[in-house]
Amino acid sequence: MDVKKLLFFLKKSTFYRALRPVLSLYLRKDRNVPFRIWVDFLCHLMERACSKKEPIVWVNAFFPIEIVHAMGALPIIPEIHASLFAYFNYSRRFIEIGGGRLSTDICSFFRCAMGLLEEGLIPKPDLVLSSSHLCDGSAKFFSQAAKKLGVKHFYLDIPISPLRGVKERLARKLKDLSFEVASYFGLPFEERMLSSVLARTRNLELNK
Repeated sequence: MDVKKLLFFLKKSTFYRALRPVLSLYLRKDRNVPFRIWVDFLCHLMERACSKKEPIVWVNAFFPIEIVHAMGALPIIPEIHASLFAYFNYSRRFIEIGGGRLSTDICSFFRCAMGLLEEGLIPKPDLVLSSSHLCDGSAKFFSQAAKKLGVKHFYLDIPISPLRGVKERLARKLKDLSFEVASYFGLPFEERMLSSVLARTRNLELNK
């Protein structure tokens, strides 16, 4: 794979606009409907990211991205990039590259994502957000990526204890984090914006 030639196309929003219908036709044979939806959505996100009209925030797959949307920013999930390259059997090279910076104890998803980062194949973020859910590898990858890119990393530690008051403490953590993200971008935090995004998420869940 000629990465330099690939980079030329992957940094153009028009490339993703043209790619979406092509991938949609190609993936019709795949019965994994959620994956097809993710691929289409990833192309949509990449088209927006390449247009550079909004801040880019990296998040892990289990981070509450409603916070990002409420700030008017664009969430990018590196694990999804890694899964797409794996689907097309292009991940081995990037896993090897990523393994030079991350321990081989870290899962191949994050080593592939690190390799993609090293090669400039994921849009550079303005901020990195991650949570402790679902694995330890997530914290290590996002911390290392933020250091390499020279951007701020906010970490959300999800309690795993079933003790009384845990949900309330998590709610306070989420609210505090929302204020921190807003302050980082120099924006006022408006709860009504977050409430609006959460309401849309709930409606999507109910209409599944």
